[in-house]
Parts: sequence; structure tokens; C-alpha cells
Amino acid sequence: MTRLILLNGLPGVGKSTVAAAWAARHPGTLNLDIDLVRSLISGEARDTAGPARALGLAMAVEHLRGGHDVVVPQLVARADQVPRFADAAAAASARLELLVNPAGEPDGDSGGSAGSRAR
Repeated sequence: MTRLILLNGLPGVGKSTVAAAWAARHPGTLNLDIDLVRSLISGEARDTAGPARALGLAMAVEHLRGGHDVVVPQLVARADQVPRFADAAAAASARLELLVNPAGEPDGDSGGSAGSRAR
């Protein structure tokens, strides 16, 4: 079963580093940086967040449907946003794995993150 892995934590805790390392060890994985997607959309920053999230989730669904994992290093500060990731995983018959660094301390590897599996 393919996985949508959401790495959630404060800026600077190592989410992007962990995502890159995960993708390097698991060929075919999409390392989906929503901030990078956001930078590809022209306009004021305040106007690009919503479209970037929607586009990123659509990319995730398509990649998962192709039989590949997706890892998303992204701060999700509002609990009401997590169901969007669960819905994307469900749309692709994938499993959502939510890994959170609750202490906000850089650890550099996924072993230091407290994990909770959402689906």
C-alpha cells in the first residue's frame, strides 16, 4: 500500500532534511515541498497559499495512484487541515502517516520524531 507521509513540525526542525533522506532511500518517492509549489505560482504570497495546497494535494493523489509514496515536509498548524491530507490519501487508496515533532527540536532523522499514524 502506498503512503502519504506528512512530516509536521515547526520551521527549522529538519522536516525537509528528513524528507530528502527518505526519498533518497525509497526510489520513486515524491518529495513534495508545498513551499516550492507555492513559489511557482505568480502573485502576492497571501494569494498563493490556498492554490499551492490544492495543487500539491492533487499532485500527491496522482503520484500515489501511480503506485509511489509521497512525503510532504510541511508545517500544518491547524488541525482542521489534516483531513485534507487524509482525504487525498483515501482518494488514492493510500495510507496517511502523520509524523510530528512536538518538541520543535531539530533532530535530523525520523527516529527522533514522535509519530502517530492517522490511517
